[in-house]
Amino acid sequence: AVLSAASGARLREVMHTGVALHSALAAEQGLPPAHVRPADLLSALVDRLRAWRVEVVQACLEGSAATACLCPEPRLDYSDLDLVVYLAEDAPPGQLDLVRDAVISVLSDLVPSAHRACASMYIHKMFLNSSTDGDSWALFTCAAVGGPAIDIKCVQRCRRPYQFTMDSLYVRLDGALPALEDHVLTADAVSGAHSGSLGDALAHIRGRTIAIGAPEELATVHGGGLLKYATLLSRGYRLAPWLPQQRIEAIMCARFHVDFPEHGLSRYGTPALLQRVCDYIAAHMPGPAGLTRAHAFVRTLRGIVARAWPDTAAPVLAMLSVLLPPPQRAPLAPRQAGHEFVKRRRSGVSLAVPGAIAA
Repeated sequence: AVLSAASGARLREVMHTGVALHSALAAEQGLPPAHVRPADLLSALVDRLRAWRVEVVQACLEGSAATACLCPEPRLDYSDLDLVVYLAEDAPPGQLDLVRDAVISVLSDLVPSAHRACASMYIHKMFLNSSTDGDSWALFTCAAVGGPAIDIKCVQRCRRPYQFTMDSLYVRLDGALPALEDHVLTADAVSGAHSGSLGDALAHIRGRTIAIGAPEELATVHGGGLLKYATLLSRGYRLAPWLPQQRIEAIMCARFHVDFPEHGLSRYGTPALLQRVCDYIAAHMPGPAGLTRAHAFVRTLRGIVARAWPDTAAPVLAMLSVLLPPPQRAPLAPRQAGHEFVKRRRSGVSLAVPGAIAA
């Protein structure tokens, strides 16, 4: 579908508003925020990939930012900005490594010149997925100061590029990439929905309804869509009444546990499950302004886990309770919470935090 004038105006605003990229690692090294426009970042990445003989099929804005553009009234906020580049499915082995190098190369051109050698430090999270189930994609998350995080996704194959109908919307931008002036962005960008029906997806957004075609589809989504689902519930969205809540939540929790096992360790030496939640909070609910939302999110997440695993949820609930400190103590930052978990574990102290907020 061709964008309306209102959607085109919001798209220009989203793509042309500067974002101050900054990660915890960059801050620890004393690096300043890197100010970039999403339009410049996407255009430079596509140009770099093509220059390096990587076939680009299309480039899109997806996720909550695309939703905000396609539903300009009422004006919707977005916590992340998904820039997605689709590559040829028959690309040779090792192409994701080349994609990683291209992303870092582009960032090095956009960050302050004195810090170009440290460009990779502006990437908060990097994940390359080339699995035996056929999916092949790369994700690079760049956290931001006082604004939306930027997720750069490069996809060769992905059986399901969305979680729920409301985040299946996309705005295809490759027709606008040769020249990202305002009028080109409006004229050459088109919209659609990966779920199939743009109209249904827009109706679910306006009705604040969480919907999906079939519960089993979530078993194919990395992480099961659990964290997104908890975020939506904590912000007043409701599961569609025709969907079986208990079954859907059980599928989400099972897939999340497969991808982030309770006893696996992250790169920080913290439990993989807890670290994934911490990383999600850092990227989507950053800083002091996000604390209220983060606490509501964690309480909601604990409630989902308790419903899905009524007999075996205790260890996971105890782990998540670290993120809900008692009122008399200053709230822990996401990475601090992970280290606090390890410290308590090593000292033999119970994981249950006295006075923690109950789910």
